[in-house]
Amino acid sequence: MKRVIKFGIFTLVAYVIFLFVTFPAARAYHYVSDRFPPTIKLYGLKGSVWSGKAELIILASQHYRNASWKFQPKSLFSGEALFYLDLDNGQSQIKGNVGINIAKSLVLKDLVLQQELVDLQALAQTSAIVGGKISGRVESLVLSQVNITEADAHFVLRDVALLLPRRTEWGDFKIDIEKSDTDTLAKIADQGGPLLAKGSITVSESNEYNVDLSVQAASGASNDLIRGIDLFGRPGNDGNVHLNYKGSLSELLGAKAVVKPAANDKPA
Repeated sequence: MKRVIKFGIFTLVAYVIFLFVTFPAARAYHYVSDRFPPTIKLYGLKGSVWSGKAELIILASQHYRNASWKFQPKSLFSGEALFYLDLDNGQSQIKGNVGINIAKSLVLKDLVLQQELVDLQALAQTSAIVGGKISGRVESLVLSQVNITEADAHFVLRDVALLLPRRTEWGDFKIDIEKSDTDTLAKIADQGGPLLAKGSITVSESNEYNVDLSVQAASGASNDLIRGIDLFGRPGNDGNVHLNYKGSLSELLGAKAVVKPAANDKPA
């Protein structure tokens, strides 16, 4: 009887894998396309869910031709289902592993990114407030709703500018993101330009954020930038205006944080 059960389970698993390997990508997209935001479109899909290509993928204003994906079966051993994506149009690119884990969290690993900030805001379906380009590498990033459960990423922002009410140049910046046992820390530093900035943003497991930044206008900065900084207060003895804000990221984004119970907590 045990042999029959084992054989039945093996047959079922083999059948599921067979369906996954051979199921046409175009048909799969037909079933889920209505769940995609209007800023994402796929055309000319070839191959299967396991491995295939698209004649064209549109992400906001960026068009990627001959984009490809391939399932990474080894990721299953770590409780994840990852696909290697290769999108590159010469101006922007997304290359690396994207998928979900057993908790249905978004997982990014070994991902190289180069995008327009305006396009990222469009993909998030928000108004374009900041322009410029972002490039960098995500070693590991796991997002559950608005919670960050794992983070190791490094980015460079170039030609950053505030777009509203009119374009105001800020310059270039570097952002390093890392996750400790309890907090997610983003370190920010300018790389030259009209806006000199240095500091950090910390987000706790309960999604309480703390912004601690020091900013000042560089010599030759525009009057719009100078007036904008003046709105946040007077400079200290070091010439910087110090920005300190605290609040709830969950309330800001309209979502609830998922807080893990402490190890010694017992259910009632």
